[in-house]
Amino acid sequence: MRRLTGSVWDAEDLAQEALARAFTRAAQTHQPVERPMAWLVRIATNAYLDQVRRPAPLLVERQSKPLLPPPIPPRYAMRSRR
Repeated sequence: MRRLTGSVWDAEDLAQEALARAFTRAAQTHQPVERPMAWLVRIATNAYLDQVRRPAPLLVERQSKPLLPPPIPPRYAMRSRR
């Protein structure tokens, strides 16, 4: 099993994701949860596994040309009329 090395921010994001999923699931279900701790641990585990299995972002090479045109110098910019 691959270990996820991260920071405190990653853990906080994972906890927030788990609680958001739990509240969403609780709103969709009309049955009481018999063992809430086990239920929350399962949701948190699934959120962690989803995060680990998510593919890493691809690195994009830099363009040789800038995507945006250079800014217009102030002396050539249009002046606003008052």
